[in-house]
Amino acid sequence: MKAINKYFKNNTLFSIAHRIESVLNFDRIMVFDEGKLKEFDKPSELLKQKNSIFYKLYYEEKESK
Repeated sequence: MKAINKYFKNNTLFSIAHRIESVLNFDRIMVFDEGKLKEFDKPSELLKQKNSIFYKLYYEEKESK
């Protein structure tokens, strides 16, 4: 994450992540479900929406730790 923040700060970067915490600092998040784009917004905005897929994934991951 340090390298991404340092070398790609002003670039568009697509990242496939399985750990939600690894994308919390990204500008925007795209959430796909069954190959279809379901959500696209700032992580902070998606976490405000209790019915969002991103919100559910975030809190499920947090509870499993």
